[in-house]
Order: sequence, then C-alpha cells, then structure tokens
Amino acid sequence: MDAHDHVARAHAVGADAIVVSVDYRLAPEHPHPAGIEDSRAALRWVGEHAEELGGDPKRIAVAGDSAGGNISAIMAQLARDNGGPELVYQLLW
Repeated sequence: MDAHDHVARAHAVGADAIVVSVDYRLAPEHPHPAGIEDSRAALRWVGEHAEELGGDPKRIAVAGDSAGGNISAIMAQLARDNGGPELVYQLLW
C-alpha cells in the first residue's frame, strides 16, 4: 500500500477527489476470497459514509493495478450486481 501512496495522492489531487486505499488481506496467509471480502466491505463503507468523508456518494470510482486492478474490476461487477454503490468510473492499470 505504501508503494502506491504517491499514485493515490496524485489521482486525488488531479481529480479533486477523496482516495481510500484498502489494506486487504493477502494470500497465501489469507486464501481467496479474503481480499475480495475486505475490498467489498470497504467499498460498501465508502458508499455509506461518502458524505461524512467530504465526497459525493454518486461519484464513486474504483482503481488499481496488478492484483489491485483485478480486485477493482471485481468490485465494479459486485457493485453492479448486488445493489451498489453505483460506480461512475474504474481505472485499471
């Protein structure tokens, strides 16, 4: 997570957005789907608390690279198929 802090901050500034980084559990210590469950819980929490964080609950996006990109894509599908939060964008690299 620390390795991506500078990227997250740059995106936050460039998009005038709040960025939430998820410290999801990693394999092999925590087998699948632990990381997915952690990320889904975090996305739900952000959706429920966006206004408290100073954000807009109708303007939530997900982003990630490598395994985080895969998890972000899964979050978009789960949000779409399971009642949100509605996402406006996904950035995968």
